[in-house]
Amino acid sequence: MRNAFLVSLSALAAVGHGCCAIGDRPTEFGGQSNIILYDRARGIEHFVRQAEFTSKSDSVGFIAPTPTMPKLAEVKPDLFLWLHTYMESQRPKGMSRSRPGGGSSGGAPTILAVQDVAGYEATILKATDAIGMTEWMSENEYTMNEDVANWIKFYVEKEWIFTAFKVKKSEDGQIRTGLVRMSFATPQPYNPYFVPASNIGSYGKGLSVMTIDSLETFEDAGFLTPGFQCAFPEHERATIAKLFALKTTDLPKGPLLMQKWHDGKFPRRDAPDIFFKTARELSLAWMR
Repeated sequence: MRNAFLVSLSALAAVGHGCCAIGDRPTEFGGQSNIILYDRARGIEHFVRQAEFTSKSDSVGFIAPTPTMPKLAEVKPDLFLWLHTYMESQRPKGMSRSRPGGGSSGGAPTILAVQDVAGYEATILKATDAIGMTEWMSENEYTMNEDVANWIKFYVEKEWIFTAFKVKKSEDGQIRTGLVRMSFATPQPYNPYFVPASNIGSYGKGLSVMTIDSLETFEDAGFLTPGFQCAFPEHERATIAKLFALKTTDLPKGPLLMQKWHDGKFPRRDAPDIFFKTARELSLAWMR
C-alpha cells in the first residue's frame, strides 16, 4: 500500500454503516454513494456502499455498526453503474440530474464470526462494554481517540452489532477489493450518517443514496433531499437480484420503486443516523 493514497469510487468500497474509518493515521471521508434495498414484509435491509477517502495509513480498516447481526456477501461491481444508468434512462427529457455522491478495563467483545469477503477480513462482534470494545480495537491496530471512543459508546449503548473490516493486501502488495452487501434485520430502513468528528475532515463531500422498496414512497429522510424516482418493470427483477447476489425470491414482493436522495454537506458534525419514513408512518407518529 502506498504511504499516501486516494481511494476512488471504483477502486475501494468503504462498506458498512455510520462508517468509522480508522487506521494508524487519520482518515478523511470523500463523497460516497449508498444503495438500500429494503424488504418491508421480512424486515430485511440489504445495504451496499461506495466511498472515497484519503489516508496516509499503512493499515486501513472500517468499523460498521448494524442494528442486528449482518450477513456479508460480495456483489457485482457494476451494481451502481447499472442502477444509475437505468434511472437516467427513465428520467424525462429536460429534468435536472442529481449530483453525484460520497475507566477501568471492561469486558471484551464477543466475536460472532470472521469472514474473508471481497478483499476484506471482516470480524463481526457483539460488545456490551464500550471500554472493552475500544481495547479490542487498540489491540487490533485501530487508532483510538476520544471521538472514536464516544462513537463506539453510542452504538454499544444501543446494543448494536459491530463489523470490523480490514483491507487485505494481496501477495504482490496491491489492494484489490470489491463491493460488499450487508444484509440485516431492521424494522425501518436505515442509512449510516453519524461519523466520529475526527474522521470528518473537510465538509461538502456529499452523499448520494438510492432506496429500493416495494410499498410506499419515503417522505422523510433526515438531511437527505429527495430527487428523481422510478419503478422497475417485472422483467428486470432477475437482473436486480443478480447484481445484489440474491435470489429473485429474496427480493421484496410486488413492484419495486427506486428513489434518489442527496446531501451536499455530508458529513455533518453530530448528525444522527437516518431512518426512512413513509407518509403513513409520519402520520401515525404525529397522532401519538
